[in-house]
Amino acid sequence: MIDEAERDRLVLAAQEALRRVWGGEVSVRLEDPIRTEWGRHALLRCVVRSGQVETPRTVVVKAAVDQDAAIFNEWAVLQFANTVSDVAPLVPDIYAGDMERELIVIEDIGAGPLMRRLLQAGPGLARPALIDSQRLLGRCNGALRGRAAELGALRALLPDGPPPPVFDLDESARIAEAAAWGIPPSDAMVAEVGWAIGTLDVDETFTTLTFHDSCPPNRIVTATGMRALDLEMADFRHPMVDGAYSSIGYLRCNDGLNIPAELRSAMLDAYRREVITGYPEYTSDEKFNDDLAAAGAIWLLELLRRNHERAAADRTAGFFGITARQRVLAAIDAFIALSAITRGMPALAVWADELRAMLTDRWGSVPPLPHFPGFRSS
Repeated sequence: MIDEAERDRLVLAAQEALRRVWGGEVSVRLEDPIRTEWGRHALLRCVVRSGQVETPRTVVVKAAVDQDAAIFNEWAVLQFANTVSDVAPLVPDIYAGDMERELIVIEDIGAGPLMRRLLQAGPGLARPALIDSQRLLGRCNGALRGRAAELGALRALLPDGPPPPVFDLDESARIAEAAAWGIPPSDAMVAEVGWAIGTLDVDETFTTLTFHDSCPPNRIVTATGMRALDLEMADFRHPMVDGAYSSIGYLRCNDGLNIPAELRSAMLDAYRREVITGYPEYTSDEKFNDDLAAAGAIWLLELLRRNHERAAADRTAGFFGITARQRVLAAIDAFIALSAITRGMPALAVWADELRAMLTDRWGSVPPLPHFPGFRSS
C-alpha cells in the first residue's frame, strides 16, 4: 500500500522521467489511482500536458510498492516487444522509466473490459475473449522465436533483480514431488517424465518469449482488440509453456476456473494457427502433439507441487474462493483428457488416475471445479 504523499512523489518522478525522454515542458497530474492498496505494484492513471502534439493525453505509471527490482524484467520486455512490428500492437508502449524509484511510464490502453469481466458475462462474450487471448499468445510466440539475445541485451542495461519464474525441468525434483503424493511412480512414468523434460529442454533457437502468466486479469479488450498486460513474468522458454495454457496451464491462475472442453480445443486451434508462422514444425500433428503432451506433463507436476500443502489444509484461494483440492482434481482430469487427445504420456496418465482415486477416497466428496460464470448457464 502507498499513502497519499508517496503517490504524489511517484507522479513527480514520472513527470521527470518523461521530461528526460521527451524534452521540453511536461506536466503530469494524477487522474485515477487505479491500484494503490494491494499488489506489489501501484498503478496510477495520469493526465499529461506537453508542448509536443504527438504525446499521449494520458499515461499509466506502474511503480514498485516494496522496491524489489521485479519491475525491471517488465521494463526490458516492453522495450523489446515494442521493437517488433507484429507484437507492438498487442502490448502497451513504454515511454520512460526511473531506475531509482523503480517505476515505468507506459501507454494507457483504456479501462477495459478486462477478460475477467467478460468471463462472467455469458458465452457470447466469454468464448471470443478466450479465443482472442490464445490468438494473441500464438502471434507473439510465432513472431519472437530465437530472439532471446535481444531481450538479454536490454535487460543487461537495467539493475539486477529477481529472475522470472522458471518452468522447472529438473527430472529428479519432479519425480520426487510426484512420489510425495503417496503413489510411487512406475519405471515407465519416470521414463516418460524424462522424455518430456528432454523435449522441452531446447536451445535458444527454438525458444520464444512466453508470458507464463496469461491469466484473465492480464488481458484487456481495447478499441483495437485484445492486448496483454503485466509482463513481469515473461521470458524465453519453450513455446508450449504458453501453448498448453488452454489445455491445462490455465489452472495455475488463482481465478483459473474450468473452461468447456470444446472451447479449450478451439483455443488450442487458434494458438496453433498463429504460432505456426514462426514454428513451421507445428504443421506436423505428431510434433505439435508431442510437444503439447510434454508441456502438459510438466504443467501437471507443477500444479500438483503448487497445491500440495494447500490441498492438505484444503485452503481456498483467488477471487472465486476455489479450494486447492478442487484445483488438484481439475488438473488431473485436464491432463488425463490431454493425454487421450495427444496419445502421449500414457504411464503418467495411469499414475494420475490412480492418484485421483486415492485422493477421492481420502478427501471424500469434493465439488468439481466450476466453470467460469459466463458458461454455467450453457
